[in-house]
Amino acid sequence: MIRIFSVVYGDAFCKLFNNITLRSLLRQPLNASVAAGVLWSIYTLRENEEQIRSIMSLHASLEINFIDLSGGVSDVLHRCLIAEAKKCFSAKATMIMAPPDSFWGDGSLPNLIAMAGNRADLCVLAPHVRVEHEPFLQALPEGVLANPQLVSLALSVLHRVWRECDPDQSMLNTPESGHTLRKLPVPGHYAVCHLLPTPYLARFTEADIVFLESLGGDSWDHRWPAVLADAGRQRVIGSSDGFFLAELTNPATHFPPMQPCREFEDAFNSEHSHNKINRNMFSIWRAG
Repeated sequence: MIRIFSVVYGDAFCKLFNNITLRSLLRQPLNASVAAGVLWSIYTLRENEEQIRSIMSLHASLEINFIDLSGGVSDVLHRCLIAEAKKCFSAKATMIMAPPDSFWGDGSLPNLIAMAGNRADLCVLAPHVRVEHEPFLQALPEGVLANPQLVSLALSVLHRVWRECDPDQSMLNTPESGHTLRKLPVPGHYAVCHLLPTPYLARFTEADIVFLESLGGDSWDHRWPAVLADAGRQRVIGSSDGFFLAELTNPATHFPPMQPCREFEDAFNSEHSHNKINRNMFSIWRAG
């Protein structure tokens, strides 16, 4: 059983969810071959329920969960994640993380699930790129975007956090961002080292839920993957041909300061076990 998990509230995010996430998952044929047949678990406010049901009206399997906004955005997201993890564990379901501001290349969803195999506790992670919100929307073409096309589009409107992590430059933000992006000699090829890729597919254990409940909002990609890596449960996708996703981001946020390139180009401010393992893994992104 698969549950697609999204936290969507407020008019702006409801519209973005429809125009970006649902378009890329339900209106592109390869992704829709999976997304149209599974349960969507959406966490929202009561005042947004009618809007959510309207934009999801052609999708029969929908579960609405109501939230409160106490504690700020990070706390809201964390509470929703814990609630969904418990539902997935109880139902022995696989959770797919689908934020409302992320555009998936066509084929990424079925590939993500296929790469998880049959192991009951396996989780699949991948590096994703941040793009500037408005320039991405303006440049987004009609029709289906295969992963190489989405790579090309994303690279043309990169968010600052991804423009400032080039290890061939004297200054970079990697000690804080945890990633590098290097243009390779072969045209259209890029190498990405990401020390904290995002879990997009999760199969939870009871111990996972206890661990996540004990931590705060940054545990999903900063802390919990250490548990996965130590137990041999972390699987990372290393090719944009297999999986690629672009997250629309406000250009005025999410950019750490640049620092002089140290002795090691991929020095990072955290040295958890998954950071060390991921340092020696590269993803190849291919534009086309």
